[in-house]
Amino acid sequence: MEELKKISVATYDDLKISQSCLWSRAFFTEYSSSDALENNLGEPFNAAIRIARTKPVVEMLEDIRRKDYKTSEQSQKRAEADKCRANYTYKSVAKLEEHIELAKNCSPLSCGLGDYEVGYFNDKFLVKMRGDIFCSCRMYKILLPHCLSHAFREKC
Repeated sequence: MEELKKISVATYDDLKISQSCLWSRAFFTEYSSSDALENNLGEPFNAAIRIARTKPVVEMLEDIRRKDYKTSEQSQKRAEADKCRANYTYKSVAKLEEHIELAKNCSPLSCGLGDYEVGYFNDKFLVKMRGDIFCSCRMYKILLPHCLSHAFREKC
């Protein structure tokens, strides 16, 4: 923050006003949603009942009941979600495959007992592969399974 203050006092003052958890990766929770959980199935429904929400409760419920909830986009998303029988959605698997390809650039150095130091170009990460899986990049828990070190793990 002090370095930022030297560069721009106005920016420093703006950031001090806001909560640090809103702009600093250091305060991100490791339990954020992943692509597998975020499929926006409720968004078309919310848009469809926007006007009904302004009415009294009984009329609102009648409007919602009458609303045709089976739009082609909604049905398509629901069918895709229902077809998925694996642990991850097709999009998540595609991202994992992409990261497995990128993991070819990783160079592991064994630290013993399932711990590795994984080099990826100029970056280095500590990866624990026993017990609670952990990667110092912190992307593993945030975007499971889209971290490169997890892709490295799948490659091993």
